[in-house]
Amino acid sequence: MREDCGLPDNVLEGWTVRVRHSKQEPFLTIGQGFKELLRARGAILRDVPDLDHVLSVSHQQERLDAIDSYLMVAGTTNVSAEAMELAHERCSSGAWFSARTVVTMPKGHGEGFIRKRLAFHGVVTELYEDFEVEDGTLCVRTLDHIISRKREAEVLAKKKNPRLGILTALTVEMEAFTSLLNDVEEDVTRVDGVLRNYVHGTLPARNGGKHEIVVVRTSAGNAVSAALAERLFADFGLDEVMMVGIAGGIPRVAPKHDDVRLGDIVVSGRKGVIQYDHVKERVTGPQPAHQPMAPVRAFVDLAETISGSETAMAAFNTRLAEATREDGPYKRPHARTDVLRDDRDPDNPVTIRRKKDERRARHASLAFTGAVGSATKVVKSHEERERVREDYGVIAVEMEGAGVAEAAMSNGKGFFVVRGICDYANDGKNDGWHRYASMAAAVFAVHLIESMPLSTTKTV
Repeated sequence: MREDCGLPDNVLEGWTVRVRHSKQEPFLTIGQGFKELLRARGAILRDVPDLDHVLSVSHQQERLDAIDSYLMVAGTTNVSAEAMELAHERCSSGAWFSARTVVTMPKGHGEGFIRKRLAFHGVVTELYEDFEVEDGTLCVRTLDHIISRKREAEVLAKKKNPRLGILTALTVEMEAFTSLLNDVEEDVTRVDGVLRNYVHGTLPARNGGKHEIVVVRTSAGNAVSAALAERLFADFGLDEVMMVGIAGGIPRVAPKHDDVRLGDIVVSGRKGVIQYDHVKERVTGPQPAHQPMAPVRAFVDLAETISGSETAMAAFNTRLAEATREDGPYKRPHARTDVLRDDRDPDNPVTIRRKKDERRARHASLAFTGAVGSATKVVKSHEERERVREDYGVIAVEMEGAGVAEAAMSNGKGFFVVRGICDYANDGKNDGWHRYASMAAAVFAVHLIESMPLSTTKTV
C-alpha cells in the first residue's frame, strides 16, 4: 500500500482510530498498511482486544466511546461479524456506532449478505480490486471517510448547544431581549432555500455556569410561531421555549379584577395559554373547545415567587429603570398616556378612574401570573375584551403563545410566556408603549432565567 497518497501529514492529528484486520493474507498486509498511514497522518491507534466482551458489559462502553473511528479490514468471517455487531450498537450518547465505522472488503464480496446488511445499517463500505490497494486508490477513498468524520465532529464541537429557546414576534421585542444577553453571536444560514436567522447568547445561572440561549423572531400569528418553534426544536436540543414580547392587557374595570396596567408584566400562570378562538358551533351558539396548555411548572413557581416579593420586584424595577432610562430608546412613556376608557360608545368614551395603591407607588411595573389568551385575531374593543375575560378568565391577549405551546407540547417539551402590557385591547390601541413594554418583558424574562439554576435533567 502506497504511503504517498496525497493527504496532509497531520490531517488526522489527535483522532483516535481502531483498526481491526485478520491475520490472514492479504488482509494482514492491508491492515498493517492502514495503521502506518494513519500514524503518519497524526492518528492515535487504539485497540480493543475483546470487542464482544466490551459490548456486553455496559460499564465498559466508555472504552468504545473514546474511539472516534473504527476501520474494519473485512474478508474473513470474524472481522465481518465484528463489523456487524458494532453496527447494531449505540454509543452512550445514543448515536449509532455505524456512523463511526468504515469497512473495506474485496469487490467480490459486494453482493454478499454481510455487505448488504452493513449498507442497511448505514455503515460505509469500500469495495476494492487488488490493484487499488497498490496504487493508493483504496487508501485515499477509505481515509477520506475518516477525515470527513473528523471534520464534521470539529464543526459540531464548535456548534452552540442552547437548552432554552426564546421566540419574539416583533423586531423591537427581539432587539430588547438580545440587548440583555452576554456572548452574543449571530447564526445566519440557508438550508434548502430556507433562511435560518438565529442569535445565540448566554445568561448567568443561579448555581454558577451559563444558560445557553438561542433567540429567533417569528412575526405575528400562532401558525408561523408554531412553525418557528418546531424548527428550533429540530435544529437544537432544547429543553423548553419561552415566548417574550408585548400583549394587550385585561385591565381592572370592576373591584374583583386584576389591576393590570400599561408597562406591567403578565406571565402564563398555572392555566398557561388558552386558545380562545378555538370553539365548537352548537345549536345554542359557539361553545369553548379549548384545552388550557400548562407551562413549565418551575418557571411558574419562580414567577409567582418574584411577583409576590417586594425585594424581588424592587430588584426587577431597578434593572428595568436602567434599561429604560430617559436618554435611551426604551424610555417609559409619561403616566398621562396611561388612560383607560370604556369605548363601547366610540363617540362618547368614558374614562375609568383607577385608585392609587401603595405597591404601585413603589414599583413602576408590577407582575401578574394568570391565563394568557391567544388567538388569530386582534382584540380592539372594550366589549370584545370583556367578553374574552368573562368567558376564559384571561388577563392578557396576544397572537403567538398558543402556537408556541402546541409546538412545545407536541415535542414533549416545556414552554412559558412572558408579556409586557402595551395597550388595553380596545379602540385606543396604539404603539406608544411598544418599546417600553418590550423591554419590560425582556428584563423580567432575563430576571427569571438568571434566578433559575442550570437543569440537570430534561424538562418535561
